[in-house]
This record gives sequence, structure tokens and C-alpha cells, in this order.
Amino acid sequence: MANSEKTNATKPDEEVKKESEIDDRQIRDVVAPPRFPLAHNQLFRPDGSIDLECLGKHLNKEGRIELDDAFYLVKTCSELFKKEPNMLRLKDPITVCGDVHGQFFDLLRLMEAGGDPADTQYLFLGDYVDRGCFSCECVFFLCAHKITYNSTFFMIRGNHECRHLTSFFNFKDECNYKYNSDLYDAIMECFDNLPIAATINGKFLCCHGGLSPDISTVRFKKKKSFSVPRAN
Repeated sequence: MANSEKTNATKPDEEVKKESEIDDRQIRDVVAPPRFPLAHNQLFRPDGSIDLECLGKHLNKEGRIELDDAFYLVKTCSELFKKEPNMLRLKDPITVCGDVHGQFFDLLRLMEAGGDPADTQYLFLGDYVDRGCFSCECVFFLCAHKITYNSTFFMIRGNHECRHLTSFFNFKDECNYKYNSDLYDAIMECFDNLPIAATINGKFLCCHGGLSPDISTVRFKKKKSFSVPRAN
């Protein structure tokens, strides 16, 4: 003990100063991202329901989820979308939300402002991915809410919910980097099943990007085509 104290006491002032500077540069209130994916038994409760709060906190730390759980969220949500019509007919009160574009932290704030999904209807108007760097997190979080609140949580398709734009922009690369190409394909199939528009109280038409001023009448097929028309 005496030798140790003696060693510290005889350290050059410059060396002690360097150690102090290194310690001061550590930003202790910024937590490093989780090293491991969220465990299955943390994401799902014993009854099989999704722990939305736990998922939100984990994704907020830039954490990832197990690949099998990611597939479950996406494919389960895909089946729910498949059962919905092209045109959703909704009633107020309802919170209508615009583009998310991979901004997961903004999505959290948006839903804080919009109200608890347990007590509030939601309608998202598309463009969940691309541009931002947290598109996977947005997809998982929205899918988890759709599964939990299927009858009051609605999503329609935007122009970025397609293979062409997600390849041109950054979502495909993000998904392949964080997970794999099979999950990307599953998410694209999920997007294929999304409704394309909604009405509220039979008076307000909600769709992504609006309509051309040259259009005066719109008719939606009840049966989905599950494909995107070619640009040409």
C-alpha cells in the first residue's frame, strides 16, 4: 500500500493531468447502445402480448431485436393488412400522422403528443422508411402497435413503401446491414398489403401526397392487387 501511494505521489504532473483530461471527456449521460438484441421473453409477455414500453425503450437506445421476432412482427402485421380493404372507412376522433421517414425519435415524440394508442385512434399516411437512419425501428414499432391495437391503429401506403424507392434511397441498405435481405423482402411484402387511402366520417379523404386537382371523382377497387403499377 505504501509503495502504491509512493508511486502515485511521484507521478509527473503532466501525466496526472492527461489522465484527468481523458476522464473529463467521457460523456457519462450518453449510454452506449445495447450489445445484445432484446430477448424474446422481454419483448413478449407470458400471455403472448407485446410489451410496447419495453420495445420502445430498447429501440430508443438504438438496440436491435431478435431476427425471428422481427419476422413475427412483420408477417403478423402483413396478414392484418391483407384483411383490410383498399379504402379504410374510419370515424373521428382520430389522430392523423404524416411522413415518418425513418425518424424513430420523432415518431416517439409524435405519439407522445398524439396520445396513448390505448385510448386514441391513429391513422398514419405512409412513408415510414427511407431518408432517416432508423427505418427498421419505425417499422417494428408501428407493426407492434398495429398488432396490439388492430381495430384502432391504421396505416396506409405511401410512395416509399415500394422496392424501387427503398433501393434507390437507404432503407434496403439499412435493413441488410442491421438484419438481412430476407427480412427486407418480408417487409416489402408487408407493404404490398397496405391499404392505400382512408375516409373519415365519409367526408375527408386521407391518402399519401394528395390528389391531382384534375381528379373530381375517385373509385377504389375493393379487391387489392398487391402490386405497384409500373411508372410507364
